[in-house]
Amino acid sequence: MVNYPMLGEGLAVGIILLFVGTCLVPVTGQDAIQSLQTARGDWLYVGGTGLGNYTRIQDAIDNASDGDTVFVYDDLAPYYEFLTIDHSLRLLGENRNSTVIYGSGRNDIVVLITAQYVTVQGFTLLGDEPSFGVMVNADNATIVDVWVRGLQQGIMVMAPNEHSLVKNCLIQYCVLESDYGVYTQRVWNVTIRHNFFSDNYIALALFFSFNCTISSNLFLSCHRGIHSDTGANNKFIDNTIVACDEGIFLEACHEQVIRNNFLNVTNPAYFYRHPWIYFILIHEARLYPEYEYNRVFAAEFHLYGPSLWDENYWDETKTELYLIPGWRGDFFAMLAYTRNFPPNRLAFDRHPAQEPYDFPVVPS
Repeated sequence: MVNYPMLGEGLAVGIILLFVGTCLVPVTGQDAIQSLQTARGDWLYVGGTGLGNYTRIQDAIDNASDGDTVFVYDDLAPYYEFLTIDHSLRLLGENRNSTVIYGSGRNDIVVLITAQYVTVQGFTLLGDEPSFGVMVNADNATIVDVWVRGLQQGIMVMAPNEHSLVKNCLIQYCVLESDYGVYTQRVWNVTIRHNFFSDNYIALALFFSFNCTISSNLFLSCHRGIHSDTGANNKFIDNTIVACDEGIFLEACHEQVIRNNFLNVTNPAYFYRHPWIYFILIHEARLYPEYEYNRVFAAEFHLYGPSLWDENYWDETKTELYLIPGWRGDFFAMLAYTRNFPPNRLAFDRHPAQEPYDFPVVPS
């Protein structure tokens, strides 16, 4: 660990911005080609000066086959398109900062993925509120080095989904009350790591998600950093949350919150427990076993119980247990949402860190 005794808000934010500033080096087309030139399949090109290059990204995608790579030059950017990727391929941008796709419609998805084994890398995604950045509706998707700004939902990983990865992305300015930077629903074994979130209403939200790993992300100046609702065995490890109103909120979950930094966060952590939800949802899942998600849910949600909080840094040196306030809900659970009365449940970080951990340097 690196020791930053009595870290003040200005210093904390300054250090984070320094890291971010040094990490905004875009991926170039040459880098992408060199790293993937041995990949199987054909390469199709959009923009640029090559003979036969496409002018629209969707046209290249439609003419690609499984295993192909669609490489997009930035000279025709911004590309005013909504993309649907319905077969397994790589979609690579020449330069993350300048290969811009602008979804100019409302209530539309800039990039929709419906096929397994799709990679999207090296783009900036913009659009008119309330459009969406990336929606993943298939297993084994990889979203890497993508910059999403000013959309209602930045990146959505939706059911059915297993083993997808969101890495080295920047998600910013999803600021309305219903906005999320990254949103998962009814997924399992998804990894979200080395991303930078700033100025979002809720930076990261997991709903009905299981066995996911959230690690080494930076959250800066968001209303809420992390929200997990009705999940089990998700791991939140080595994240840093700075200058947010709320750090992490767990609702009807059994999670692991380990080795995270909470710096200048007004309400670092709290939780709600609704035992009756367990019985209702498990019963419903078992009524419809033909749906894969319900089978996973019924198998995993038996883990529902107290979450594990351990070895987190809570803004200053702690010589004793760190208390996390919580509320137990019942059929009058809506009363708990006001949080206008003292917590009736408590959790503890029994081994709070004595100094901050190294800040994750993201995106790489």
